[in-house]
Amino acid sequence: MTLQLIQPLVDVRYDNFSEDNELISIDRRNTPMEVQLQIRKLGAELDVFVSQSLKVYSGVDNRRKLLYIANNESDLLIKLEQMLHARNLHNEAMLKEDDFIYKTKPYDHQKDVFIHSRDKKFYGLFMEQGTGKSKVVIDTMSYMYQKGLIEAVLIVAPNGVKPNWRINEIPIHMPDDTEYIVAEWFSTPKKNEKKMLSRVYEEETHKLRILIANIEALGTPKFKAYSKSFLLKYKNLTVIDESSKIKSPSAKRTKFALEMTSWSNYRRILTGTPITQGPLDLWTQFNFLSPEVLQQPIYTVFKNRYAIIQRTSLGDGRTFDHVVGYRNVDSLVRLIRPYSYRVLKSECLDLPDKIYQRYYVQMTPEQERIYTELKTYLVARIGEAEMSTPIILTQLLRLQQVIGGFYKLDDDNGTKAIEGSNSRIEAVKEIVEPHIEEKKGKVIIWARFTAEVKTLCSVLKSIYGDNAVVAYYGAISTDDRNEAVRSFQDPDSEVKFFIGNPEAAGIGLTLTEANLVIYYSNSFSLESRLQSEDRCHRIGQKSHILYVDIECQGTIDSQVITALRNKKSIADVVNEDPEVSWL
Repeated sequence: MTLQLIQPLVDVRYDNFSEDNELISIDRRNTPMEVQLQIRKLGAELDVFVSQSLKVYSGVDNRRKLLYIANNESDLLIKLEQMLHARNLHNEAMLKEDDFIYKTKPYDHQKDVFIHSRDKKFYGLFMEQGTGKSKVVIDTMSYMYQKGLIEAVLIVAPNGVKPNWRINEIPIHMPDDTEYIVAEWFSTPKKNEKKMLSRVYEEETHKLRILIANIEALGTPKFKAYSKSFLLKYKNLTVIDESSKIKSPSAKRTKFALEMTSWSNYRRILTGTPITQGPLDLWTQFNFLSPEVLQQPIYTVFKNRYAIIQRTSLGDGRTFDHVVGYRNVDSLVRLIRPYSYRVLKSECLDLPDKIYQRYYVQMTPEQERIYTELKTYLVARIGEAEMSTPIILTQLLRLQQVIGGFYKLDDDNGTKAIEGSNSRIEAVKEIVEPHIEEKKGKVIIWARFTAEVKTLCSVLKSIYGDNAVVAYYGAISTDDRNEAVRSFQDPDSEVKFFIGNPEAAGIGLTLTEANLVIYYSNSFSLESRLQSEDRCHRIGQKSHILYVDIECQGTIDSQVITALRNKKSIADVVNEDPEVSWL
């Protein structure tokens, strides 16, 4: 069904909505019977879509500005086509034989797109965070390898996501009959890392070779030489995870990514946010897949076709062009649709209510120095004398403070920030940016220490404004606490972030406006973790919830997060292992 066919079908006007923004009716006058039959199948989905979409906006004026009127490039019509596309994919998957042996059972949407895309040379998985795009790619790797189509895979991902492929995603989802060797790229590798890089490139083996690199490496000559040789040596699948990171045509990493197209036999791009600033973001992503998709190999030509450009004069006589809007969006959508798949968590009815992920960071050299000194001292003390569980937990807490970016002063006069950058703060900024830009919902960030809460508030206020952040910890007055909850729960307020200490705010509060929860740092208490998770997972929540634990590699973070997710408190773990051998 084309946009032109759907065009006469919907006449959604402001009068069709009640004061609560609920859809009352859709006028389907003068609509061909063929279209009416299609719409009856989509009716419930359409009504829910329009109703939910309107709730993103507030105020009469904004509602009147919505594009849900059946005319040029209507979002509503594009959504109708998207629904039909998803339904066609599902029907196609039902008809095809699927003898592939999965290691982990796919959800319906994962199976649909896997069967649809597995034989394609290039494809884009525009699946919202938490819907399982990594599994789809891992099943595709295995399928292609078993068919003899590939011998190697290159995965390029952001730094915080890169270790997750090796540590979690590949071991969990790779089918048992696909043997593989995997290595991470490091610009200055340690002895063991260097050995793995040598193995994945040189070793004589029938196993699938998997190389994982950080997206920042794309701009370096050293990685360019290594990856080019790797890709030309083996039949390969090249994957760019979070492909919106290559959206800038002039960036070094983007230019190198586009060069890689000629060395790659099969290509995939993955992102939940393919468009962060506008439709022009799609040019580099789809030109990495194949220039034939957009049929516009020159960026300026593409820009002139899809952007409305206005020339502005400055007072000194200079002029500059800037984008003030977009056009021909419906034709752009039709160009990319055969080569991509879009799905949101809200559309995946069989997804669990709670989805868990880890985001990996590394310590700075100064953090690592202080952490190692404290760890050595702790291990020595445990070896010298019997230490009670409370004393051990106190020492572990000191290690946890260092991971968070500060340490306790010896004179008990507070804490001091560790000099240099803070990778945990950078991780938070990277996680929340697409969520806020796409207006997916509000965010809760839990941090164990007051110093962390204050730092997070300061950083996020500097980016999103003073009114975007509320805090909730011990020193906050009762009136301010109540106002923080009220304003966060108000869908029309400017508040986007609730930053709290789980011991102070983790019990009794209702924070159902959030659908993203970040654990900047964890309490050692299982009860505190479970209670804090349930502040937004309760009656009134209408979305799936994504929980992201920030984990610092090579520290106690790994054991703390694993224990809590396995429903164990850290005190119980220490009691079971008083030597704390996992340090």
